[in-house]
Amino acid sequence: MKKISFMFQIILIFITFMVSPFLAGQDQNSNKEDINSQNSKISQSDQKIIIDGKLDEWTNVKEIPVNLSPTGEKIDPSADLTVSTKFSFDSENFYVALRVIDDRFEFPDRSWRYGDGFYLTFIDPYQGDTSDRFYSFGFSLQGKELTKVLVNRDGEYFPNIAIKDIQLEILTDTLQRSINYEVSIPWKYIPPFRPFIHQKWGINLIYVDRDLDKRKTLQLYPDTGYDTELSNKRKGEIFLFIVHSPEKHEFQASMNASHYYHDSEKLITCAINSPSQNPDWKFSYVLSSAKTTVSSATNISF
Repeated sequence: MKKISFMFQIILIFITFMVSPFLAGQDQNSNKEDINSQNSKISQSDQKIIIDGKLDEWTNVKEIPVNLSPTGEKIDPSADLTVSTKFSFDSENFYVALRVIDDRFEFPDRSWRYGDGFYLTFIDPYQGDTSDRFYSFGFSLQGKELTKVLVNRDGEYFPNIAIKDIQLEILTDTLQRSINYEVSIPWKYIPPFRPFIHQKWGINLIYVDRDLDKRKTLQLYPDTGYDTELSNKRKGEIFLFIVHSPEKHEFQASMNASHYYHDSEKLITCAINSPSQNPDWKFSYVLSSAKTTVSSATNISF
């Protein structure tokens, strides 16, 4: 691991550079606590996942039941509602496959909140299973229109952030009474987290089924406040992210804040997942603010 630090006018920025052959989920916080080996795991995909709703690439990915009420009671699968999900990732995106058995589909034109759909929430796990640092997305159909929404970020509802590069596909099968949801979320929309840099992260998936005037909610992890203005905290299950040995070099970077403040310290962490050792890396960067721009380069090897 290489560390580079420098003074950028009145903004102090530290750059930490992580390089290794086969980056095994290194974590900036892992030296502070032991990771529970019983945590569920999400493995990096070894193939490209096509977002088409067919779920063809998910055969070898472990299925996870979404079968808890908001207060934690286990709900048995039934023809009325059965939900299961699969998660994966690569250097560019987080992926979700969701399969639902439902006796009645509800996708009204009125609003996505009045029909079937699901919330996907990412939480910072270093506060435990409950955190005030989270991103919560919503996915559904509004009539026949695919709908994807950033519902809440750190307690702020519907922040003005474009999410056009999130991919969503929904396939319904009326004969089998099933729905497939498939989603890819670029890591840029979850700025606090990068799996090459952080070993674990919290996730919750909440499926909402509406049948006329009735509403049923199934969750991956129980959270009564999953969509409320009364609390700025959300809950999620802690997952370990398992990084594979790649065929070619992969890169990720993360910054510990989303805005610059003149008197604050920022940490930029960069990580390369490499299939082999390489003695001839050159790391170049350019940083800019309203006042000035600085750039530099350094040679590294591992």
